[in-house]
Amino acid sequence: QGSRPKCDTASLKVSPHSMDGDEDFDGELEGLDITACKDKIWILQAERERRREATERLQEKLKALNYELAARREEADRQRRHLRDEMDQNKRISEQNQANKEQNEGTISTIVPHAADDYEQEKVRHFVEKYLNKAMPRRPPTNQLGIRIFDERDLMVEKPAEMEKAEQLFVDTVLITHWRNSGSEQKFHLSYRVSRKTTAKKLREDACLYWGISEVEYILWTLSNAKVHDDLTIQNCFKPNEKAHLILAPKTPKKVDPPERVAEAIRPKVGAKARTAKKKQPNQNLNVDVQQGGALPENFFEQMAKAPGLFEFMTQRDRKVDGHTNRIRPCSLCLYLLLFLSICLKIAWTKPSDIDYLCRLGIHSAIAAGEDVKFMEIRDTDQTWRWLTDTVPHQLFRNTSSLRVTNYALGWVRISMRQGQAASAENCVQQDLPADAECLSASYDDASADTADLEQVKAYWSDISGLDGRSNTTVPWKFTTAAEADEDLMYDESGTLQDYTPSGYMVDYDLQHPDLDATRDAFVADMIALRNASWISAQTRAVQLDYLVYNPNYDYWVSSVFLLEFLLNGIVRPSARTNVFRRVLYDDMESGMNQLALDVARLVLIFLVLFYQVSWELRYERRKAGGAWWRYLLGSQGLADLAIVGIYFAIFIQLYLKSHTEEATEMIDTSSVEYRGSIFLTEIYQQVFVLEAFLLACVAWRLFAFMKVNRQVFLLWNSLNVALIKYVRFVMVFVPILAGFVVVAHAIWRSHYTEFATFWSSGTSLLMVMVGDDSTTHIGQVTRPATIIYLQIFYMVIIVFFFNTWSAVLVQEYQKQRVAAGYRPKDYAWSEYQYVEWLLPSLLKKGYCKLRPSIVPITDDED
Repeated sequence: QGSRPKCDTASLKVSPHSMDGDEDFDGELEGLDITACKDKIWILQAERERRREATERLQEKLKALNYELAARREEADRQRRHLRDEMDQNKRISEQNQANKEQNEGTISTIVPHAADDYEQEKVRHFVEKYLNKAMPRRPPTNQLGIRIFDERDLMVEKPAEMEKAEQLFVDTVLITHWRNSGSEQKFHLSYRVSRKTTAKKLREDACLYWGISEVEYILWTLSNAKVHDDLTIQNCFKPNEKAHLILAPKTPKKVDPPERVAEAIRPKVGAKARTAKKKQPNQNLNVDVQQGGALPENFFEQMAKAPGLFEFMTQRDRKVDGHTNRIRPCSLCLYLLLFLSICLKIAWTKPSDIDYLCRLGIHSAIAAGEDVKFMEIRDTDQTWRWLTDTVPHQLFRNTSSLRVTNYALGWVRISMRQGQAASAENCVQQDLPADAECLSASYDDASADTADLEQVKAYWSDISGLDGRSNTTVPWKFTTAAEADEDLMYDESGTLQDYTPSGYMVDYDLQHPDLDATRDAFVADMIALRNASWISAQTRAVQLDYLVYNPNYDYWVSSVFLLEFLLNGIVRPSARTNVFRRVLYDDMESGMNQLALDVARLVLIFLVLFYQVSWELRYERRKAGGAWWRYLLGSQGLADLAIVGIYFAIFIQLYLKSHTEEATEMIDTSSVEYRGSIFLTEIYQQVFVLEAFLLACVAWRLFAFMKVNRQVFLLWNSLNVALIKYVRFVMVFVPILAGFVVVAHAIWRSHYTEFATFWSSGTSLLMVMVGDDSTTHIGQVTRPATIIYLQIFYMVIIVFFFNTWSAVLVQEYQKQRVAAGYRPKDYAWSEYQYVEWLLPSLLKKGYCKLRPSIVPITDDED
């Protein structure tokens, strides 16, 4: 094409009317030079070739139409002859029947009905034969050698009207017009035959290769000045009834010269070239319209580039993201699904819903909701003694009480009193106080505990120890060390002010004594005597009551601990902890074996996760990232797998090793003989099910990761991951701000509300405010000016900036992921063959494809 002479079609274009007469043609040639004549001749030759080709195509179409017309005429003649023969046959049959009817008119009357029936049957038979002759397929004719003879009608293609209408809109030929640059009038034309799947990119590359130009510098446009995208097929490039004509034109460069700031940065700083550049610098903007401000107008691309977020949003494209499906296997999905179901079964089996709450509520309310003094309303020593004297014996030592009617009181109830040393000047915080000033210790520990014997209590207790349900090993006048309390399975108790060691002065009462009335009377008498002996005094820091009951209706144990903390300002602060638990391993053989079988099955699944799933993920990372196996281990899925394995091993150790220790067995077997603390088994029970909850969360996370095979789930997954990674950077800046809010809230309300008494409680209260909890609305009742200012600033920072920023980041990332990995959902829709290939193994896949060979793509056809 490059060796051919150029042709200026603007001046030499020949119209059909100009070639009608030789005179017009000769007159046109007289005004041309030799070069123009050559171009004219070349154009006419090309026009003649195109017309010849068009004529040949029309002749071929005419020949095919003639063949089709002849075949249809022959078929019409055949049908007419067949119709004539059938009509003649029917006429003969009708005449014969009429003749038979006339001959039989004189016969016996009984024969006439039979003749009429025969006539009707004959008509029905002829009609059925005629219909079957048309409906039954005819055997194809063959020649003497047995080879089938095709009729011209068999070669005719009969298509539905919808398909013929669709073919009328099918584009099979495209004309491409090319010019070298936008200002040139030299144009070249080239026609292409295209298929239904030909893309614009393939057509552009082929045209550029034909004309010997770079495909990077040229682009296709339609006649309506619309850019043709490379991914579009030619069938989708044109509007209805638009000519199939494309323009191959050079691209318009976005920016030829470097920006002013770039030119300034690369300009020489010293030397002769630097002086030359400085002299030329004032003349750079000579072509700028000074009256309009001196700046050249920017195009749309440059204006959009100034907003990086908008530029990125508008220029994103579908990236065909589908590689993640190679990592999702049905066998792994089934593995985690079985593990998820087994965990749910274990939790539902061993920890039924609502029962924990019901058991705890009954035991707690029996002791805490007294008729005279409610436990949570105790504020001084007098109310403490009234609660110990009235409510406690009424519920624990009376068979008709609400606590003992539905529960079995097991073992012993223990009351322990912890008191510090006597007041002294050493305990005072300020050392410059008067000489006679003495202070009590604000905290209780082994160093500050008072270990002296209580002589007045000793004198009272010496004659009644071991009588009427009293313990003969624990006495209220003698100090019990923490080591001695550990032998009774007592542990540190956490209060609202501090953690208390298990040491102190203790007294035990038997809850299974044969004569409970005597035990109740003895308990009341002892409480009155201890009160008179000042067993609870100003030195007392805490009083604790704990006991254990069993509910046979629900098969639950309930451990109750009621703690009263005595502050140095004379206020008593109550707190209660009532925990329900169950033996983590069943005692009966059948239930224990079922639980063991379930745990062993879960252990097998855990080993599959460790040795099958984790190893496969590591091999996949090596193949994909060239040995970067650590990406999986440090990713969310790898950490979840490792957490699943580690958490279950911890659960297994708790169930079958720690719960069978000597301490756990001793608590159950010897609790009826002497006091045994139940905190140990309570903690095991709570720890096991907290670990089960974490295990369920990790498995659910991995199971949700496999749901990425669904496109919508994949978009949500990627959007959340990317948004969290970006948002973490913002949170790193926000954490110090939130810490400042916590400090300010603690400073404003710490002396008014218990929710803000400590830094930890202040932080928890602010988090509850952030999630919409209305239990802290009373904070505005005090320090009103400071509260208003604080809440206004807190709302602006948290709601306006923190939450709205997260919403903006999440929406932006979801939109980006939707365009990059799901702009055309039908492009990602799986076919039946893809589902078969993903779900079935190789052998089953081959069998299924043999049953349904139509679903196999041509490139993947194994036959």
